[in-house]
Amino acid sequence: LYTNISCWKDLIIFEGPAEVRVYAWGHPAVGVWPHMVVKLDVKKVGEADVTSGEAQPYSFSAEIRRGRQRLEISFTNDYFQPPENRELWVGQAEIRYSKIDWK
Repeated sequence: LYTNISCWKDLIIFEGPAEVRVYAWGHPAVGVWPHMVVKLDVKKVGEADVTSGEAQPYSFSAEIRRGRQRLEISFTNDYFQPPENRELWVGQAEIRYSKIDWK
């Protein structure tokens, strides 16, 4: 992501406790790394400074409700003042359940 913007994917998901894992990397500017915020619909699951130039997993615990939801990853601290340019890259995301309730 090259500016303060989000990427998202609409999902149909199951209910239960889970880990939301985002594989991301970034480029710092003026000594500050990119910051990302992860949401499921309007609920913030977590946030982190992305402090690696290579893909790394960033994990967040979540209690997920059943149904259609939007997984959204936002870049919140863009900086561009040549030659400085802070950027965030998102490779993939996954939801890992610790338990699925089939009710």
